Amino acid sequence: MIVVSLGMIAFLIWKFAPRFLGNLRRRKKKEKREARIVLGERLEPDQTAADLLAQAEDLARRGDLRGAIRKAYIAILCELGDRKIVSLAQHKTNRDYLNSVRERTQLYSPLRRLTTSFEIHWYGFQPPAENDWHEFLTGYKQILKAGSAP
Repeated sequence: MIVVSLGMIAFLIWKFAPRFLGNLRRRKKKEKREARIVLGERLEPDQTAADLLAQAEDLARRGDLRGAIRKAYIAILCELGDRKIVSLAQHKTNRDYLNSVRERTQLYSPLRRLTTSFEIHWYGFQPPAENDWHEFLTGYKQILKAGSAP
C-alpha cells in the first residue's frame, strides 16, 4: 500500500512539476523590462518616472522649460504605465493616452490640463513661463494622487 502511494505521488510529481516550473520561468522572463519609446523618446529599461522627473527639474533649473514640460509629461505617462492605468506603446499619441483614462474622471481632468499644456508648449511653440512650469508640476502631483485612488 505504501509502495503504491509513493509510486502515485512520484508519478504526479513527474507529470505536473514541469508545467508548474515552466510557468515560474515564463513569469520571470516577463518581468524583465525592455527599452520603451514614449512619444518618440527612447527610455532605457531601468529608467523610472522619478528619473525622468528629476531630468525635467534639471532642465527647468537650466532654463529649458519647454524641454522640462516635455520630459515631465513623458514621466507622468510612464508612471501611469507602471501603475497599469495606461498601456505604453510607440505608436500612441498624447491624445491616445488621454482618451484611455476618459472613464477615470479624477484622473482625466488633470491629465487633460497637462496634455493641453504639453501641446501648447511643445507643438505650439509658445514659450513657457516659470509659472507654466510650476502649474505643470502641481498638475503632475495631482495626477499622482488621483492615480493612486481606487
